[in-house]
Amino acid sequence: MTDSQIDEPVDYFAVYRSEPEAVFDIPAAGEAQQPLTISIAALGGATVGKAYAGNNWIYAVHADGELVASGTDLRSGGMARTHQQMAAVLAFCLAATLVASVADGEVPPVLREQADRLALWAHDSEEGDADD
Repeated sequence: MTDSQIDEPVDYFAVYRSEPEAVFDIPAAGEAQQPLTISIAALGGATVGKAYAGNNWIYAVHADGELVASGTDLRSGGMARTHQQMAAVLAFCLAATLVASVADGEVPPVLREQADRLALWAHDSEEGDADD
């Protein structure tokens, strides 16, 4: 395995042979920022707009069409949450991780400038949850 293969994220939608149930475009905070999206699905399937507690979620983050993060480690716990609310939780966690990790150089270059953008979208999504 080469170094570039190790650094590439696994597409968990492909692993689970599923498709995103919802895809959210994260608005650019500046003119030069590339498109950024969060795709999400409840493991086992769900209806967009309905809230689910105790569920596991699959997610993928794409920057300019390129997969930069993916996982199945997102959980709604005892609080029922919609797809958009879980995408907002993910965005907030990514933003916090980015802020903490940028100094260490552990963040993929394409995500280094996205912390404020993700945090703002997470905040706005929690304020007016409307699954699109």
